[in-house]
Amino acid sequence: MSHYQTLGVAESASPEELKAAFRSLAKQHHPDMGGDQAKFQQINEAYSTLSDPNARAHYDHTLRNPQPQHNPFAQQHRGNPFEFHFNFGGGPDPLSAFHEQFASQFGFATRQPPRNRNLRLVVDIEFLETLQPISKVLNYQTANSKETLQVDMPAGVEHGSVFTIQGRGDDANGAIPRGNLELQINIKPHLRFLRHGENVVEEITIDCFQAIMGATIPLYLPSGKFIELNIPAGTQHQSQFGITDEGFPRGNGTRGKYIAKLNILIPTALTEQQLQLINQIQKIRPINT
Repeated sequence: MSHYQTLGVAESASPEELKAAFRSLAKQHHPDMGGDQAKFQQINEAYSTLSDPNARAHYDHTLRNPQPQHNPFAQQHRGNPFEFHFNFGGGPDPLSAFHEQFASQFGFATRQPPRNRNLRLVVDIEFLETLQPISKVLNYQTANSKETLQVDMPAGVEHGSVFTIQGRGDDANGAIPRGNLELQINIKPHLRFLRHGENVVEEITIDCFQAIMGATIPLYLPSGKFIELNIPAGTQHQSQFGITDEGFPRGNGTRGKYIAKLNILIPTALTEQQLQLINQIQKIRPINT
């Protein structure tokens, strides 16, 4: 039987006709729908060949120009040369990847052993805690017991991350395995710092006179170190100053930076005397020249 006969289409079938035939047959013969494994594999093989233009051209040529082929294993094989045996033996199913793709495409889940439901906990973490490895003791309730669990998380864990702990979920039905425990990470916002990739960013506001003349700004870094940040004269709006090894860990063992991002504020409540002084400066040398 040719691949075209397997799919029930003419040799002139278009790609769309091939796909439609495959979808219909695969849904009918998929093992998870009660179909036959061997038939399903035959359908998959036919479509895999015919849906590839190069493979289809080669197959068509071979189909129209059959050549006798020597089988070097003919003398060694006893019994039906076309007999294949599939023994998954608890190991991986060689078609498992296709089963998953098929299940997703047609909207049904592959068979899974029954188990209790999963539980999800939201774990609140302070922003500065995430700069270092984290250890949390969690207390939660299942259907039948109170659970205590210590969880260790890596430095740099991100907001919204979900960690799954196998077999620590609900235990309502004692006759089947427990579900999993899912930990959803909630990083609390910080009053000063934001995360940007591997860096910790802080926006600092100075007035235009500090930007013109230069200034020294006292700062506490994310690590808790105290420094004085020197702002040079003539600093422009949105200028950035970086300090190494104050950010989140990188894969190569180094850390990101602390970045001070400057916002320059233009005063709006100046006295008459201050305005006169600025006007005099502008007359001596226009500011924008």
